[in-house]
Amino acid sequence: MWSQPSDRRYAQRSSIAFDREIAVVQLAADLTNVTSLRTIRKRLLTGLVNDLGMDAAAVWIPFDRDGGLGMREQVGLPHDVAGSFGQWPSGSLPDRLLRDGMNGGRVLASHAPVAWGDRKLHIVVIPEPARQVIGVFAGDGVSDRVQDVIVALGRIYATAVNQAHALRDNQRIIDAMVEELRPDAVALPPGYSVGHLYRSATAGVAIGGDLYDWFRTDRGDLGVAIGDVSGKGIQAASRTAMTVHSLRAFALPGASPHVATSMLNTVVSGRSSTESFVTLVYLRVNPQTAGVDFVLAGHPPPILLSDDSITVVDAEADMPIGVDASAVFRLQHTTLRPGQTLLLYTDGVTEARAAGDGALLGMSGLVAMLEDLRHAPAQEIADGVWQGVQDYTGGDTTDDVAVVALQRDAQTC
Repeated sequence: MWSQPSDRRYAQRSSIAFDREIAVVQLAADLTNVTSLRTIRKRLLTGLVNDLGMDAAAVWIPFDRDGGLGMREQVGLPHDVAGSFGQWPSGSLPDRLLRDGMNGGRVLASHAPVAWGDRKLHIVVIPEPARQVIGVFAGDGVSDRVQDVIVALGRIYATAVNQAHALRDNQRIIDAMVEELRPDAVALPPGYSVGHLYRSATAGVAIGGDLYDWFRTDRGDLGVAIGDVSGKGIQAASRTAMTVHSLRAFALPGASPHVATSMLNTVVSGRSSTESFVTLVYLRVNPQTAGVDFVLAGHPPPILLSDDSITVVDAEADMPIGVDASAVFRLQHTTLRPGQTLLLYTDGVTEARAAGDGALLGMSGLVAMLEDLRHAPAQEIADGVWQGVQDYTGGDTTDDVAVVALQRDAQTC
């Protein structure tokens, strides 16, 4: 039977080992939960020193294709010592190991024949696309188990870096799509203004399944559209891009809304799966008469805001775009009088759920929300709708939201 002191020492050693294992697991989780390359690198180096008990840790990256490595970041090295290990020349062991790792596409581990005092350098090489060398300095002998842990962390680090690169590339694509889908600097007809707002429900993705657009047609009319593509995230965003560009192509020459929508329906029906569809309001405004011709394809109806009333436009919706290639879309009409605002929105507004009981905002809730916004400028109306949705949901919106407010100046004759 063990003596009490031995039992206590064993328990202490077991507790320390368990705490270290927990720290390693947490470190691994942290590496996969961040997307910034610098944050990933810093977290790994800090973890190797603080959690795994290494004396110091550093990352080296290649200078260029001719070879040689330079230190990118380190934790635990005194300033004068860090300078001694700031560079590895071409042909040095770390440089050769990196090239081997690149060729073999695998994580490598080795000991470098260098030392800092009684501390030796242990190297882990991360191949493409990370293409980095991680080094840890340890005074005591590093056991095989600890070496295996360091190599495993190197693999996790490589995965995290790959993920960060992919997210960065995706973000560049998304940024380009956002720029491409943003309405151009349109010279609006005198006496008209547009307020707009878009919020994606997908974290880190600036666009999603909702769309809005406005433009001047070749004959001078003002075209305004808002819609909702089924789905969310990047896949929905790609279909959104197709929808916006196709609608512009058909509408800019001056095609009537029901004709442009029919042509768009043919395109979407032919290129999308049966589960994919688009709801849309597309309206064309004659600036001189303020007559508004529009199509309502499976979308919530516009709302007309006046000084003395808020009216849901009496319009029957046709089926969404992309459901039936032979669908017929009716041309409908309204008029935008001086001082009135025509509000277009997506179902992310009306289907917002209350923070408490989850009740839908609905059309009646939206109309009530607009009471205090009737006299506001167009942009304030759009912003006010979004703020109202935020207040209603407690900030927990689960769907994309788009709002466009087309306003005619009260002084327009």
